[in-house]
Amino acid sequence: MAEEVSGSVNSLQYCSQCGKQCPPDELVTLSGLPVCWACKPVFVQRLREGVTARAAVVHAGVWIRAWAVFLDSLIQLVVLGCLILLGYVVGFSIAEDEDAAMAVIFLAELVAFLGMVVYESWFVFHKGATPGKMACGLRVVTVSGGPLSWGVVIGRSVAKAFINSSCAGVGALVAAVDDEKRGLHDRMCGTWVIRA
Repeated sequence: MAEEVSGSVNSLQYCSQCGKQCPPDELVTLSGLPVCWACKPVFVQRLREGVTARAAVVHAGVWIRAWAVFLDSLIQLVVLGCLILLGYVVGFSIAEDEDAAMAVIFLAELVAFLGMVVYESWFVFHKGATPGKMACGLRVVTVSGGPLSWGVVIGRSVAKAFINSSCAGVGALVAAVDDEKRGLHDRMCGTWVIRA
């Protein structure tokens, strides 16, 4: 069973067993999971006993995630809702025909969609959670318990915004029946929402 130090020198990561944030030189990768030195003896013993290696994290339930989404929606509503409303008003007041009005409205909704993606992506990449999730004590991590890369963050944000807005929130409803409380966007991108 080989050990290797995980992560880069400048980034903090999370132990997959206790969830503690640690410098990379205080973590080892065992069976593909980052484990801190304090959790290592118990983790290794479980492996010797034949227990399947899994991250021992507390998955965020559906209701706490719904509350976090509600808080984020309030924040986004102020900015993005005003933008869409402005698009409708401008579209119908200055457009001389219906096609021009619809083009302005489409542009406003596209900017609002991109705004949701940027909001989610920036906060999850830099803080590990959106303001709503932070207020609820939640964090978004990879299935190994580490922080997300830019590619995963953007992919997750686009998937979440697209699936939930175009499919009446069905992606989030998947979390209600999923054993790991993962939404469809979490399954697609290999992420978990956990209690911090």
